[in-house]
Amino acid sequence: MNMSTSFDRFRILTGLFFSLQLMAQNEPVITHHGYAYPAPIPIAPGQLVTLYVTGIPIRVWFRVPDGADPPLDHDGVSVRMSQLIRSIGLARFDLPILEIRTVSTCTPATCFYPIGAVTVQVPFEMEEQRPHLCRLCSVGTPGFRTIVDGRLSGAFDALSFPDQVHFLRAFDSLRPGGELVPSINCGRMDARDRVSPYNATGLPCPTIVRHADGKLVTAENPAKAGEELTAIATGLGRTDPESETGKVVRKSAPTTVPFSMDFNFRPNALATKPPPESREGVPKPVYTGSLEGAVGLYEVRFIVPPVPPGTPPCAKPAGNEIHVENVVYSNLTFSLGGYTSFDGAGICVAVEDQ
Repeated sequence: MNMSTSFDRFRILTGLFFSLQLMAQNEPVITHHGYAYPAPIPIAPGQLVTLYVTGIPIRVWFRVPDGADPPLDHDGVSVRMSQLIRSIGLARFDLPILEIRTVSTCTPATCFYPIGAVTVQVPFEMEEQRPHLCRLCSVGTPGFRTIVDGRLSGAFDALSFPDQVHFLRAFDSLRPGGELVPSINCGRMDARDRVSPYNATGLPCPTIVRHADGKLVTAENPAKAGEELTAIATGLGRTDPESETGKVVRKSAPTTVPFSMDFNFRPNALATKPPPESREGVPKPVYTGSLEGAVGLYEVRFIVPPVPPGTPPCAKPAGNEIHVENVVYSNLTFSLGGYTSFDGAGICVAVEDQ
């Protein structure tokens, strides 16, 4: 092969690369997948949510420092929420930004159009509808608008509810800090972009649940019956006194939504909607309230119930395997439910010789 032929092939490949890149920027963008129709984003007052937007030029990755109040804009990127509120009319809120970064669902060799991930806090000043009180509520549908360098970049519709419970997990877009090490039995990071997690088990990733000493509950350090644990969540709604949007919580305040719990000792069980808290005999958390030193996060404290006979122990991870059939990743799933949502988390509890 002569030099001229090599140069011609290089020129063709280079032209093809930039042609594909231009096509990727002008072609329609996939925004949803699965078997259900796209729906508005469900949100609750004070909730943290990550918006994924194409076309955002991420010039610098940004994450608000721990203990600092998040800004309303960063590097030309801002997010605005509007809602028609009965008492005041059309309200517009500039949302606090906790993080801006890129994410990828493909490798650098095949990706031409990265997605921008913008994590924001939903304002406590919004008005929510309460399906348990009315069938046709007159609350206006909220809408998110992402603005880049003064230009509208993306828009999302939303539905407002009193609560949208979500327990924080490894590989969540809502990353609370660098102290959490992902489990090798849940997923891995793509070594080329260090962003996209790959979950090989099909189960929810490990949640952030701590012992009284602050250490994480794991298979190597399981919880014990009668022990009080603390889980970290978002979407638990208003507090009393009410927290301030975009401000670090200086003193924890209890939630106004009453929550109930469910405990399932089946291996690798998924979340279960608990019965209403008003029903007699339904377990309740010890405490649900805003998390001190954080923005938009909540703590859920609860007591581990007695472990039934025959409960299998969790398997301790060994080697570098990502997924092994019939492995017990969790032997207790606790669930928390409010007015309009519920979520659960699988953890490991100590099992006595039976």
